[in-house]
Amino acid sequence: MATIGNKSDGDNGEMDVNFSWVCQSCGIVLEPPWVRCAVCRPALNLCSSCFCYGVEFGNHESDHAYSVVKFDFPLYEASWTAAEEIQLLEAVQEYGLGNWSAISGKMRVKSASECEAHYFRCYVDNPQPPLPAISGKMRVKSASECEAHYFRCYVDNPQPPLPDFPDPENNNKGAPVIFKLSDNPPRPPENSTLWSEMAGYSAARADFSDEFDNFIEIEIGEIDFLEEDTDTEGESSDDNASAVVAAQERAETRNILSALKFAVIDVYRNCLVERQRRKR
Repeated sequence: MATIGNKSDGDNGEMDVNFSWVCQSCGIVLEPPWVRCAVCRPALNLCSSCFCYGVEFGNHESDHAYSVVKFDFPLYEASWTAAEEIQLLEAVQEYGLGNWSAISGKMRVKSASECEAHYFRCYVDNPQPPLPAISGKMRVKSASECEAHYFRCYVDNPQPPLPDFPDPENNNKGAPVIFKLSDNPPRPPENSTLWSEMAGYSAARADFSDEFDNFIEIEIGEIDFLEEDTDTEGESSDDNASAVVAAQERAETRNILSALKFAVIDVYRNCLVERQRRKR
């Protein structure tokens, strides 16, 4: 999925467009959702794996407050999410304006006619350049209200990184809702949106419909461990020098094959460990 991009100053002082955030721990290109530290400045982004392992570097610590970055909200039109907007712009940049069939192929969820109509409606025939006008249904706060609220809660806030919640003992209005963990795992209906987002994971069985590296058992199924793989008795008793050399070569070949087989088994063991990790 496409992601919002960093912009870095080029040598000529202009902004070079780059549509990708990177994890500041391992360096991989981030795809939503990812984690953004709410304490470190400038903002620090981490992939989900580094966040789960609790990596710490520089001034960043694993117990810092954080927020989860997602782009599943509509931006300009209700039927297009922010992630799809970015993916559309990336596809236009990659395949060129007018190659709507290739652009639609990369989008996967939008037809060529939908991509073309949306692009021209929002980015070409837009009456308020350089950015499209946000739909009136989605604009619930004025610019002055947004600015005042942002500075009041996030900039001038005396206790960063989060604003204070009202004290529930003195004022029950606006108090945070306390949720209790359910004893039973969720069971979304098959083919529902939540079921699709869970990627075939069955919470009740704690199992996936398709395992990680699902065909590895087929790949290692033909490996045989034979007695002659380690049987070297009697091969060095012959006094003939050439026979001794040949026996040594055969023994070395068997040792190499045995080492390769054990390496494959070790790969399979690591795969089983990864499967269990993904189910936790």
